[in-house]
Amino acid sequence: MTDGGSEEFDPRDFMTSFRVIAAGVLLSPRAFFQEMRRTGGMMAPFLFMLASRLGTALGGGA
Repeated sequence: MTDGGSEEFDPRDFMTSFRVIAAGVLLSPRAFFQEMRRTGGMMAPFLFMLASRLGTALGGGA
């Protein structure tokens, strides 16, 4: 999260973007969701969710 707003997941910079967004969700969920943009497409959030589930599945989680 930078510049007073939430940063959006960027598939072109996958690892850095994923790390920053995941840290924001895990360490400051209230701030992350309050600053989340209310407009825009669903592709970036969908890709983040897919990457999270894939990581969980490969890591032996549910």
